[in-house]
Amino acid sequence: MFGLESSTLISVLAAVLVGSAPAGATTVAYSSGLANPGVTLDFSGLTEGSLVAGAYAGVTFNGLYVNSTLGSTLKTTTAPAAVNFSGNITNSPFSFTFTSPQSDVVFFLFTDGYGATITSSLAGATVETVTVAGYHTDGTDYFGFTGSSFDTITFNVTGSTGAPNTGNAVLDNVQIGQLAAAVPEPGSTGIMLAGLAGLIAVGGRRRI
Repeated sequence: MFGLESSTLISVLAAVLVGSAPAGATTVAYSSGLANPGVTLDFSGLTEGSLVAGAYAGVTFNGLYVNSTLGSTLKTTTAPAAVNFSGNITNSPFSFTFTSPQSDVVFFLFTDGYGATITSSLAGATVETVTVAGYHTDGTDYFGFTGSSFDTITFNVTGSTGAPNTGNAVLDNVQIGQLAAAVPEPGSTGIMLAGLAGLIAVGGRRRI
């Protein structure tokens, strides 16, 4: 019925549901991002000037707007892009939050020249922080985190006066190693395994 021995299937499902968090965050700065991203979010097809927000399943962008003009102007990104400003509004810090922990996420980042601090966190606790300086338009514009477990990435952009959280930024081509699905709560994992075992038992009786 299921194509696997009952004990094998339960063991495989248990490993997938429970999982394990990778250790040791590594900050990356690449010219082209991840070698083999599972998902790339480039903001194409979104309404000009709108908040990105929950436009993509599995991740929510906080404080970012769709902007095609800047996306087409920057040589290392494509139109449209996401920006943290609209009119007289500048959102800093801005962030994106995943519905479940991720391990590999990088992105193109362009700031207005005064730097930024990027922080990954898991359940509100800081995992890794990297400081970005300057404009970054020389082809080495991808930053991010790999080899760790995090569910939020927050950007604090410095403005022209040197004050934190007052600067502008452009974000594009968000590359995700694998946009992981939501993992069931520990309490529900046991229930699901028990239910699967029951289904296998019923299937076995029907074959007799």
